[in-house]
Amino acid sequence: MKSSYKRHGMQRTCVRAPQLSAITLALVAANLAPQVACAGVYTASNQSELQAAVVAANADADSSSTINLTASFSFTGATLVTTKSITIDTQGFVLTSIYSTIPINSNYTFEGTYVGAASATTPGYGLAVGNGVFVNNGTVTGGQGIGSNVSGNTGLAVSTRATLTNNGTITGGAATNFNASSTGLGSGVSLASTASNLVNSGSGVIVGGTSDGGVSAAGVFNGVSVGTSIINQGIIRGGAALNGGTGGMGIRLTQGTSTITNSGLIEAGDGAAAIYMFRPTGNLTIVNSGRIHAGSGYANAVEFATGAGLSTLEL
Repeated sequence: MKSSYKRHGMQRTCVRAPQLSAITLALVAANLAPQVACAGVYTASNQSELQAAVVAANADADSSSTINLTASFSFTGATLVTTKSITIDTQGFVLTSIYSTIPINSNYTFEGTYVGAASATTPGYGLAVGNGVFVNNGTVTGGQGIGSNVSGNTGLAVSTRATLTNNGTITGGAATNFNASSTGLGSGVSLASTASNLVNSGSGVIVGGTSDGGVSAAGVFNGVSVGTSIINQGIIRGGAALNGGTGGMGIRLTQGTSTITNSGLIEAGDGAAAIYMFRPTGNLTIVNSGRIHAGSGYANAVEFATGAGLSTLEL
């Protein structure tokens, strides 16, 4: 049976051990009975409760905890730093991020639906993470840019030596008449720090945001100077071309040393390369056993800027 009680103002649920038989009592006396695990489960219906639930989970003795949302709400506040593995499950509700910096640190697993707030100035990230190991099993969408030439924002931004494993769906925020070709704005995933890493699993889908009449965003934007890796077993796709615009690149790299290991599908929107290395100082290794497709009407699946650095392709 279940037992619920309050801890630090948040509800915590665990499984109570069944009544002990005479044989079990004898084992207890002999110190042979198994330990009963009790993982903390907390609830949150607003930002304050979410922050309090993280504090409470950090303070309890469980090796991991889960925070279940009981309502949809917006997150605008302080960084959520955890000292252990925490799962946030929106449970059919929506967590909307108005934040445009990195508010989530350490080790989190995301279940459910996460959306960046739409804006005419600075849309929110769907999620933004740093300093830890993160798993997405949910649906994450970057904030939409409202009005002409206003960018959407990144679906999931990865910063400060973080590793993201995506088992769900991540989509960049949409825009109108915006040229996303030279920025990470509107990308499905952006890598923005040394030693940031992405693993897109076989069930993972990452798609760049569309730009109606403009240039759509990349599926993955890598703006890091050194030591990043992208492992793709699923689908990474540039944003679609809309109303005479140009599609987004599958993966756009701006500089530094990067490795892409692909056994899935990397493809661009119409009129773009699937993988593009922008800066002449960039060094890129591609290990490919999957598919790499240029967008319709474009000749090159993999393309380098003039004078690009060392490149290695393994098939």
